[in-house]
Amino acid sequence: MNIGLFNIILYILMFYSIYRLFTASRRNSKGKELISIVSNVNHKEEFMEQIDELISTCGDPVYENKARVIKLWGQAYHKDYADFASTAESLNVNELIQVNKKGEKTITENEDSFFYLCLGIPNLLYANDAMDCVKILQDKIKPFEEELSDQLVAALGEANRDFCEKRNDQGVSFFQKLLEGDYAGYKYSKGLIGLYKMIANAMLAKYYENEGTLAEHPETKDLLDQFAKTGLGERWMKAIDLKVAAETEEGESGDANEPEEPAEETAPTEEAEGNAVEETAEEEKSE
Repeated sequence: MNIGLFNIILYILMFYSIYRLFTASRRNSKGKELISIVSNVNHKEEFMEQIDELISTCGDPVYENKARVIKLWGQAYHKDYADFASTAESLNVNELIQVNKKGEKTITENEDSFFYLCLGIPNLLYANDAMDCVKILQDKIKPFEEELSDQLVAALGEANRDFCEKRNDQGVSFFQKLLEGDYAGYKYSKGLIGLYKMIANAMLAKYYENEGTLAEHPETKDLLDQFAKTGLGERWMKAIDLKVAAETEEGESGDANEPEEPAEETAPTEEAEGNAVEETAEEEKSE
């Protein structure tokens, strides 16, 4: 090979590597900014200002749309539905679906966003009977059924829908299989599987409660206690009206359905939801 051509190739590879490192670093920084905004959701006006600024200034189509997903979640969280439809319309889901080295479409790098789209946001909307917004979200995701067909987060979201809309077996068989470890046919982030199991366990416990048989299923207690100690779990159990006594750190018991309002300085998403958002950066590093 010509020495000059060889050197040119080396320079191209070097600049490409630098570009990849720079891009990964920049996205990691944006990921941390997004986590910070998520943690500030209790402060509605500040949260909305921060998320709108990130959307308009980040200059990265992926993070711009990840931020739009978080804005939808914030609007659902605060029952602020006036602009929910316009935010959903501005969301470009295609930017959250990427092509891997095998040429396959994947959500691996953005599974955190689909966690909100398939699980977090619908849970809040169903809890407040905001069915118009539920339909808006379902219509937004429907064109991507093929890409999501083998994703655990989407399957769990569909099982939750069965439960909330009292369809089929209300998701019971899926929740049970997930807790038994029978999900080999699905793709999922290893960092989120524990969260998915806690959600399935909570939904199953609520089903048992509705049937008057929860006392016959003590196996649900450990995961419920763990879930109730997270900001996400506390809100999730409140949203489905799951009346389960969860032990506090001091060993006292309290009603998970009637938690005290979180203190202003406490981030309601610090545990499981924080992991969901951070998963993006970790997946990029592992490629």
